[in-house]
Amino acid sequence: ENLKREFEMMQQSYVTVGQIFEKMRNEFLVYCLVSSRMNTAIEFLADQITGNPETRETIKRMQKEAAQSYKYKDDRTPFDLKDLLIMIPLHITRYPMMLGEIQKQAKKSKKKEIENEARKGNDMMKNLVKHIDQYASDHNYIETMKELKEEIKDVPVQNLHDYGVLSFEIANIDMKKVSGQSYGQYQLLLFENYLVALELTEEETFLNEVNWFTGTPLVTKMNVKRFYEHFKMKEFHEIRMTTHDKESSYIHLNHYNGPAKNANLSLVLRFPFGKMSDCEEVYNKLEVLRMNASTDIEKGSDHTDHDSVVFREEIEDNSETMQHSKCKDCAKFLNGKIQTGIKCNTCNALFHKECFAINKDEDEYKEEEEFDDPEDLNVIQTESIEDF
Repeated sequence: ENLKREFEMMQQSYVTVGQIFEKMRNEFLVYCLVSSRMNTAIEFLADQITGNPETRETIKRMQKEAAQSYKYKDDRTPFDLKDLLIMIPLHITRYPMMLGEIQKQAKKSKKKEIENEARKGNDMMKNLVKHIDQYASDHNYIETMKELKEEIKDVPVQNLHDYGVLSFEIANIDMKKVSGQSYGQYQLLLFENYLVALELTEEETFLNEVNWFTGTPLVTKMNVKRFYEHFKMKEFHEIRMTTHDKESSYIHLNHYNGPAKNANLSLVLRFPFGKMSDCEEVYNKLEVLRMNASTDIEKGSDHTDHDSVVFREEIEDNSETMQHSKCKDCAKFLNGKIQTGIKCNTCNALFHKECFAINKDEDEYKEEEEFDDPEDLNVIQTESIEDF
């Protein structure tokens, strides 16, 4: 409604179009919170429709009443609740298209002020759409990690996603510390900067029943995942692959204190005969993770001697207190719900990793963005701005 009023005031001139979208920025940011919930809402709705006849009939009645009471409906007007939920995250994507068209037409008409305003609004909205898409993706990832955590006993951290992005996992592997005598069964979760080991065991659990003949409690055996330990990938000084015998292949993840190997922080993974290709694949992935985790922060010309650290912070799901951080260099968002970048303690500011690494004295002037003709892109033209 606020955006509609602004558009009505703008009908005589597009000079203020960039200012309008800048003014509405915070309201669009609340959209992050709403749109990130849509997949969860759609899944819940599907479950309710399938398993709850009363809910199913209520939804049908609401959809029928909406279709009957809507005054301006046409063949494209959706009244299916699922379709309406799907439309919520897609609605905002139309604004960059609209602003791009205004910018293109202003350029053709040589109306520089309108062109600059439309470009400003278009840049902001494209960044916002990217931010919202990543926010929804991060929300889904966090929910997945919560479900995984529920399967694991004795997890010492509040959130598994605090370890970063899960790169890959090994469902079942023989592993031991170098200090250990025997191998055990483990599941390995390989995050960007951490290797998380889960011990796989079979444990006895008492049932709330007794043997009617002996009077003793009944016991069942259950497969259990128990948190074992986490290891920082950058603290493995080397990863080697070996074959000590004809039966097995091994990956050694070695941690050194000076010239001596730290047996309590060094690991050995064992692959049985016939799994050599699996061993090579896991070795290559582990080595990439180790190298990436060990790489120093790349500093551009503005930050050569600056003190900096990797920044990572989750946005709270509260529309009143949500803090969406921006890069000081480009003024665009650190995209997503899990915001990542570089924190420069010297500048006391946050930056995108790419912006922090720019050597500005080597930068070339960027060419002005050109827009393809929407007709060539099969974009449907609208008759007025109100169609947006």
